[in-house]
Amino acid sequence: MVTLAGSLYLLSTAVFSVLAIVIGVRLITLSRRTQRVPERSLGLGFIGTAGLGYGLLMFAMIGKRAAGWDDAPSYYSWLLMLGWVFHNLGVLFMLDFVHRVFRPDEGWARTLKYTMGLVLWVGWLADMSTGGLAATRPSHFYWVAFAVIGTYPLWTAVEAYRYWGLMRKRVALGLADPLVANRFLLWTIASMTTVASIWLVEVPTFLGYERMSSAAEQITSITMLCTAAFGIATICTYWLTFFPPAWYQARFRAPAASETGS
Repeated sequence: MVTLAGSLYLLSTAVFSVLAIVIGVRLITLSRRTQRVPERSLGLGFIGTAGLGYGLLMFAMIGKRAAGWDDAPSYYSWLLMLGWVFHNLGVLFMLDFVHRVFRPDEGWARTLKYTMGLVLWVGWLADMSTGGLAATRPSHFYWVAFAVIGTYPLWTAVEAYRYWGLMRKRVALGLADPLVANRFLLWTIASMTTVASIWLVEVPTFLGYERMSSAAEQITSITMLCTAAFGIATICTYWLTFFPPAWYQARFRAPAASETGS
């Protein structure tokens, strides 16, 4: 069961990370054409958090468990460190994107962005300096950093949902593109499934188990399968958001076409 769960988890993580990098590169390419900062921040955020960061973290964590947590080769620890650096940098860019797109003129949003970034790095650096990479149980400093990691997608979800509500009203008046409005809903869903994935990974810890311990194998396998499911849901949602296929676009163009024909 654990082996199957781990395999599915690795597969979904690989697909998720590759897709995140593809989306990130395309957004950065778009930013170079338009000379706009939000697209660049979002692209770097995708590459940092879901692409390089999450991918390296999960590969190193599962590798350390397979090799024996205490006896694992030292390069797994270096991969963990590198994964965290990429991930945390990505979080900063994601926070910058939310601020610039949804609340560019709000002073409190700018303060929140910098405060969350500071809390994340202070907590993580303190955790690393006290042996966080080798610890079998998270320290208090880890939870300080996790307070940001586990909540920053909620900010995106709230803002995207708010914009979806505003766009729906404009669509009803014929002032907005239904497909564009739908993207805010998809972004909300993707943000919430991201939150679910982040918190599910920590369920064994919340229940008092040591990281990747044999005692936690059953609950770890369940959380891995559930996280894989949410990861796949996130992948599909992001794909529809950024690369909607023709059949999906047709769902929003058909009503307008029929009205024109009549």
